[in-house]
Amino acid sequence: MADGGVAEHAQQTESVAEPATGIDGPTAAPLGAPTVRRAFGSLSPAAVLRLQRAAGNAAVVTLTEAAAKLRSERESRPGSPTAPGVRFRVPAPDELKRLYSGGVIPQSVVEDSVRRALKRMDADFDLRTGADHVMSKLFPGGGKFDETAWAGVLGTDTGDVYKSVLDAETQLKPADKTKLEDAARRAGDEIDKAMADATGLKEVFGTQAALAKTRYGQAKAALKAAIANSDKAIDTDYNRDDTQTGLGGWARHDIQHIHLTGDVAEVKDLNQSIITLIHEAAHLAAPDVDDLGYYKSPGFEAMSDAKKVCNAAHYEELPARSLGVSAFVGKTFTPGVKASGGKVTFEDEVRRVASEYLRKAWDAAVDAHQFVRETAKEIINNPAAKPFDKHKTGLLEVSKMEHLTIHQQVPAPSTVTTLDAVLSEGVAHGTRRIQGKLKNQTVPATKNKKKAADALIDGAINDYGELLGSGASEDRKLMDWLVKHYRKGF
Repeated sequence: MADGGVAEHAQQTESVAEPATGIDGPTAAPLGAPTVRRAFGSLSPAAVLRLQRAAGNAAVVTLTEAAAKLRSERESRPGSPTAPGVRFRVPAPDELKRLYSGGVIPQSVVEDSVRRALKRMDADFDLRTGADHVMSKLFPGGGKFDETAWAGVLGTDTGDVYKSVLDAETQLKPADKTKLEDAARRAGDEIDKAMADATGLKEVFGTQAALAKTRYGQAKAALKAAIANSDKAIDTDYNRDDTQTGLGGWARHDIQHIHLTGDVAEVKDLNQSIITLIHEAAHLAAPDVDDLGYYKSPGFEAMSDAKKVCNAAHYEELPARSLGVSAFVGKTFTPGVKASGGKVTFEDEVRRVASEYLRKAWDAAVDAHQFVRETAKEIINNPAAKPFDKHKTGLLEVSKMEHLTIHQQVPAPSTVTTLDAVLSEGVAHGTRRIQGKLKNQTVPATKNKKKAADALIDGAINDYGELLGSGASEDRKLMDWLVKHYRKGF
């Protein structure tokens, strides 16, 4: 967090897709739009090319043709995103025009930054044409930004546009507060069921069943108090930054505060909202309930009893069984034993080490984005407090490492723009994509666990390839820097 405090991030559960959409599993994207970038989201380049050629490069096909020709392509890419609305974003055209002509950011820097954002979008196949073609239309030369070309090359879907930093962490709307209060009551009922389930407590928490039961009770009390004081104790993200970065929510025990994603706050999926509230309330229950591994992450079911009772995601399991959404139906969590019944192997251990590294890098990237975004909000809401000067050292470091525009402003760094928010969000989004590449990596033939994990990490980074757009070594340097800043703030 920007203040150096500890934010317990709940990551959106990873399943077959790179970023699933919620705590309780992925949501499939409907084939709802006729263009390549909307109907197909993340297909192989060859598949997109074949489709474009068949359509005369118009990139428009019927939904029936889309489903028939390219479903197999999607299924052949297990790391591809399927969640609707989860894609990189860019500033709105009027905002870009203002930044391009404003004089604070050199025009060449604006162009380089927009190109980087577009290449990230292109890597997810979210562009109608390639990034370079889009750039040539938006920036035709002569210091001109052509906002009239926007709809032709980027479309009119506002999901591609970063709207307002002011809506990213804000109070619940009255209608959502009412729905969330109902979800919280149901969450309390599920906690009661978990506490009464002596067999289930033993199956999940083993020798720590009694302590887990106590913490469930503490979580229920903390959640009840937070809901009763929701204007101060709970906020949400109506700007949908969380969706882009893979954040499922966060909570801080020290200030008894919960942050929820927009979908959870709006109770788009009741079960998801219930389980998310229980996960976050577990963080409020005791200061040592942390995030040591998310639901279904490598080694989740094989963790030691001491770690499980201190891991918020494990408090999801009994409610998930009750609600019929568990991934471990009928399973007993035995330390050192996988859900399949086999013992944890050296390869499993390596994958967990790599998974934890990537999780920490992602977590820190989300913190960095929140730091950048919250400073931008402070500049808008309270400029007299000189928030930029207050956070200048950290902002410049983040800007240089993540290739933002702050350190390149003229005549001297002075503000945080929407473009910086977009770029920092893109780094967090990219680290989430990299996590999804881990499952495709092969553990090398070595008995050195660190070297083997490093090989997996480098492979995932290389497979993604668009974190900074300046090469794998720069990407790894950024990831190492993020891991060093894990839970330390900026």
